[in-house]
Amino acid sequence: MKKILFLAALFFATVGSVEAKGLPANNEKKYLMNGNLSTTPSWVFEKLKPMTENEGWDMVATKSQTWNDGSTWTWKHYESSNQAVRTLYQDNGDFITILEREDGNYEQMGIPTGYNGARPMGPVRITLDDGSVFEAICPSEETYGMGFRCLFRYRFTNGTIVFGWTQFFDLKSGIFCYEKERQGLIKEIKKAEFEVREGGDDQCKYLYVTLPEDSTKCYKMNTYMFQKSNKTYYLTDTGWPHTIKQEVDGVQFYCLDSDTITSIKDNVVTYANGDQLTYTRIRGLGRFNQLGIGEDVTTVTGSIHRMGGVLKVNMMNGRLRCRLTLPNGDYFTGTFKEQYAPDRFDDNLLMYTTLTPYNGIWNRGGQTEQITKGMSKADYDRAEANKQAMADAAKKAKYDKLCAQFGKKYVDAAYDCKIIIGMPEELFTTFFKTSLDYQSAYAKRYCLSNALEAFAANARVVWVSGGRVTDIIW
Repeated sequence: MKKILFLAALFFATVGSVEAKGLPANNEKKYLMNGNLSTTPSWVFEKLKPMTENEGWDMVATKSQTWNDGSTWTWKHYESSNQAVRTLYQDNGDFITILEREDGNYEQMGIPTGYNGARPMGPVRITLDDGSVFEAICPSEETYGMGFRCLFRYRFTNGTIVFGWTQFFDLKSGIFCYEKERQGLIKEIKKAEFEVREGGDDQCKYLYVTLPEDSTKCYKMNTYMFQKSNKTYYLTDTGWPHTIKQEVDGVQFYCLDSDTITSIKDNVVTYANGDQLTYTRIRGLGRFNQLGIGEDVTTVTGSIHRMGGVLKVNMMNGRLRCRLTLPNGDYFTGTFKEQYAPDRFDDNLLMYTTLTPYNGIWNRGGQTEQITKGMSKADYDRAEANKQAMADAAKKAKYDKLCAQFGKKYVDAAYDCKIIIGMPEELFTTFFKTSLDYQSAYAKRYCLSNALEAFAANARVVWVSGGRVTDIIW
């Protein structure tokens, strides 16, 4: 299951104060959050602006620059009573404020480096290649210490917003300007996930999500999932919620949004459309945990609507049989790619919108077709033949190259696991596992390093002189 994606550079920290310097003035209480939050705070929708656009900052210089990716940044330099900073603006509305260079050289275009110089200060906004937008309000003090928190929001292109408090990892110099580093940041965003660490005050502990269908409401996230009514969802990498579970009598059951469980009796789950599944708990047959112990699994048998048809899972002659029947009468009998083990159907498979026929038989219009590893038999055989042909071609190319380099006589002997007089030293040491135990100006003595190699190679000790084998001793 694919988890919700986000900044790998965001980590959750526990620090003392519940107030964060650098937040916009006027009633910081509106930025406080706790585990009972259910109404989306107004600040989630407010437009942010750099802290240097507030009173108390004087602009002393400005300069623009176009980067290799075609983006244009305007660098504006500001001073207050005791601090000098620069704010970078991009033509798409992005901005970031950072400490000015210590030498005060406003004409130097590189982003200041160092522990403090690369950190963002106050509000920051960055638009990613897919159009999603990350914004945060960071502490504005010069020294951050071991950890500091930012109020942030992440807006997906579909309008879904995730927000909360986070620790903002130190930015690399140039990450907002150089295409290579921006691509690196985007790559990190695409592989990371939201994570909520236990412990700490409420502001550090929770993330929230608000959906475009009703942005006035928000839901607390537990890792990458959240609960709405009696259904549990996770966010896809494009920000759309996907149903994975329904809660019934305090128990969570994997499901799709189209599934509605109406009753549970004697491990039999009944759905509103008449589907029924029997749940069976099996001990120790799941994936191995860190202690090397197999985890318990829950399997299901019965009938349920899936992929526009009906999926039946039952035991036939002592073996598990899965059959997906479509409305037109076509059916697939066999196993699906998503099954962890072909001899059982685990309950977590019920959260998959699509199951992939992998090994079995398709019956379409009365004509049967064998499926092997997700392909028809003809396609599978063709793919295997192509794979073998490529392997044979690579093997032959290697053989021809060796023959041209060392001579066919010696290469054939090496392939036959034989060492012969005159064999080039480089070929000999490449094909056989050896150890050099003696060397003089005129000769070398090699020992084959294990009994199996020695037995297979017709030698235990080999003398080499002038780059070729001169003597073979059993």
